[in-house]
Parts: sequence; structure tokens; C-alpha cells
Amino acid sequence: AVAALEAWKRDANGRFERHFQRFAAEQVLNHPPTPETPMAVWLGPRLELVGVDAPKTTVEQGDPLELTLHYHCLEALGDRFQLFVHIFGTSPGSKPFTNFDHVPVNGHRPTNEWLPGQYIADKTRVQPSKPLPVGDYVLTVGVYDTEAKAPAERFVPIGLGADVDFAHRSARVLRFSVVARETPWGFGGGPTPPTSVTPGVTPPTATAPPPP
Repeated sequence: AVAALEAWKRDANGRFERHFQRFAAEQVLNHPPTPETPMAVWLGPRLELVGVDAPKTTVEQGDPLELTLHYHCLEALGDRFQLFVHIFGTSPGSKPFTNFDHVPVNGHRPTNEWLPGQYIADKTRVQPSKPLPVGDYVLTVGVYDTEAKAPAERFVPIGLGADVDFAHRSARVLRFSVVARETPWGFGGGPTPPTSVTPGVTPPTATAPPPP
């Protein structure tokens, strides 16, 4: 019985890995894609963001934001870089709600495998650790240097189709909204406590009253 179970696990793991290998291969093209929102944002001399797909720009509180970022590799990148996604509120001086550094294509297409001329579709589900408050948000993308542990200096964005956030070395590529939830919460979900604070602004810390 134990041997049969181990054989079943090996077979299941193999099928799972083959599925992801096929998925990863499908995300690499040798011809330009046709994104929903075309862009021409150069992340330094090695990489171009050519567009973004976002099935929904309004999501219910607690749901992930699904998007595909289409990149064009212009020069070899090396293995020290990852991509990052930040979510900010729309108020001035907003700090990021979400900081999602990741190896592209669910970890199956690291940057050292990208070849000049290839187009890579980085399908991403951005799921904040806590549900975002109801409000409007901006999503930014950029390149993270794993050695410097900071946004890569050589990948400061310039170009058309997106605003540039020079302070964070990233490009603002999508605005989206979070609305109050109408469908049931999933397992482990729950609403964000009500607040009058604008998204992206840290609320003041409550202080306990002095003892009598």
C-alpha cells in the first residue's frame, strides 16, 4: 500500500510539473503580442514593457487582482533580477500597500533564461496579505536587484503609455478600484475594519487613556 501511494505521488507530481512546464513555454513568444493596453516603457536598455492585460479593473474587497504584464527582452538580463509589483493609494505620499517581488511566470521563467528578442507574458495574481480598504489604487511595476536589495538602478523606466515613479524606479501601469464585497467571503477571509482614512495614508496610532 505504501509503495502504491508513493508511486501515485510521483505520478501526480510529474503531471503537475509537466503542466507548469507547458504553461511556462506558452508564455514565451518570438513575435510581438497584442496586449489589451499597449505601452512602450523602457526599463533601462535591456527590457521593454509592451503592454498589460487586466480582465477586471474593479475587484471586490479580498479578491486578487489578475493581470498579465508583457515584456520584451532587448539584452540578456542575468540572474540577479526579479520583477516587482507595488500597489499604492492615489493620495499624495501614499506608501505601498503591497510589495510583490517575484520570479516571472510563477517562478518558471527566471530572468537569466530570457533571450534577446523574446516576449514574455508574466501572468500574475496580486493577492495582498490583508484585504485592501475600499478605494482607488495605482499599480506600478519595475525590476528588483536581489544583490542590492533595492529597485535596480539600471532599469529606471522611460517611455510612453505609463507615468514614471522615479522615486521608486517604477512605472505606473494600471489604475483599479476595490469595492465593498457583495459575494460571500472565502475561507479565512474577512472585511477590513471601517476607516475614514484615505487609502495609502497611515492612520494615527490610538493611545490608551491614563489609569484613574
